[in-house]
Amino acid sequence: MPLFVAAVWVMQHVSVVHMRAHSPRNLTGVRLFDRIIDVMGLVSCGVSTNVFKRRHLAAHYNDVGNLSRLFSTVWLTFDDLPASYYLKPYLLVKFLCDKEFCKNEKIDRRLLLLETLFFYAYYAVMICEIVVFHSYFILAFNMLPGLLIAASQILGAIIVHSGIDKRNSFDSNGIFDPKKLTGLFAVSAWFNGLLSGRFVVNHGIHHAYPPLPLTIINAEYEHFNQHILANYDNVRFNQVLTHRMHGNILARLPEPTWLDRGVTLMLAAFAHLCVTLTIMGLPLPPNVFERLLVDYRLYFYSTRRERRENFVRFLDGQRFAERWAEMAEPNTYLRFVGRRYESYKAYLAKTAQQDSQALASTPT
Repeated sequence: MPLFVAAVWVMQHVSVVHMRAHSPRNLTGVRLFDRIIDVMGLVSCGVSTNVFKRRHLAAHYNDVGNLSRLFSTVWLTFDDLPASYYLKPYLLVKFLCDKEFCKNEKIDRRLLLLETLFFYAYYAVMICEIVVFHSYFILAFNMLPGLLIAASQILGAIIVHSGIDKRNSFDSNGIFDPKKLTGLFAVSAWFNGLLSGRFVVNHGIHHAYPPLPLTIINAEYEHFNQHILANYDNVRFNQVLTHRMHGNILARLPEPTWLDRGVTLMLAAFAHLCVTLTIMGLPLPPNVFERLLVDYRLYFYSTRRERRENFVRFLDGQRFAERWAEMAEPNTYLRFVGRRYESYKAYLAKTAQQDSQALASTPT
């Protein structure tokens, strides 16, 4: 366990893949070192700076908020373009063979070939270590810590982007202060920050000024938050979509107990483990756990009908039905939300009809 914790610490403090995506010309000032990062990123943490750059820059410049991103024709979901390739290594070969895709998405095919060769060699060595030598050093102290850090960063970013604005605004990029968070969401945010290097704190500000090192944002975030709140309108502060959608339910919840905090901690750990599968290409939307991370008791202090009414009412306010009907080729996550929306609408119509029939049959 101490070795695993040490591996997580190293992954948190020396990872440069994220910043390299923002500085493809010159990150460190030493060209050779930049190229080493490009070649070894896929081997060291399962993430290709070469391919990840396409996903990440699209997230910065196109349909930034979680809701608007559902309708994006530019953004690719993780099942199409994973962040980590441990589960679907064959996709690297698929991208490599698709010249048109690499050209359109500005992916360097020569670099991708080199990355892929190193990654497959790494994969072979890991399997050989497990099968032949009955050891698991690479698996336990490189692959799993790398996945844990990447998943926590993605989940942190999902929390930060839990807005409705498609622009790079402080609604689509919410700002957070863990010291001012209340309720069980404070527990979830603390756990995410513990693993992700405080992504919830720094990621919204990072979108405002990407070259700024995250360590500086973490140290000065209160000053930045104060400036943003004083000078910008429509700033989303310490809130996600669940707070907007189910505010009427959350308002009547009692103060959480230590047992509630313990349950939330377990749910947060479970959400992080599931997101590790998402970033490797499984078609599971990473924001599906948002309600549980905000307050799991929401399910015990409301009815199914009330929750579904809130969900449908909120999406109707965003013209979801019209936008959903206009999408010729909806992505995986939009289909997931669209099916829920249609199912909930049908449920509400059915229960409303049953209520009216029961009312009509009641003797006056």
